[in-house]
Amino acid sequence: KQMNIMEREVFVVPASSLLTIEEILAVIKSDTDVQVFDADSITGPNHVKLAFFHAEKAFEEKRNLVRDQMLEVLLRAATSRQVADAVKRVGVKNPNRIVLGFRGNLKRKKQLLVSLKAKETKWTINKQNVISLFSLDPKKDIEKQVIEKMVLQQLE
Repeated sequence: KQMNIMEREVFVVPASSLLTIEEILAVIKSDTDVQVFDADSITGPNHVKLAFFHAEKAFEEKRNLVRDQMLEVLLRAATSRQVADAVKRVGVKNPNRIVLGFRGNLKRKKQLLVSLKAKETKWTINKQNVISLFSLDPKKDIEKQVIEKMVLQQLE
């Protein structure tokens, strides 16, 4: 069963939801392969895809920080070892600015958008916010720096 999860593609979808933050979290809580992030703290699809990859690898190698795989994804995306920090850094803050990360296919994407009363939006990166959240050098590539931090966390 674990191998099956690995074979499905990770989709990353920026979206805007009509639900409250609490309702969004309640919808995804019942899922084992969906995580939702604050769009203003994500550098793009690779940031989320890598968080899924690192979380799964951590579970495979028995070096996961938490028992729940989707929470592990949140920690990895936030480059944090503490759940509270991760939620503060990359957790949903505004239902109009969310990013869905999930394993599945286009049909699954449609179902998730419907259950979250959400519509897909365009990618916009909030550079200033990301720079301050992750303590980055504004003169260097933002996504590259976040990915480097994620890789370093893997090595800890």
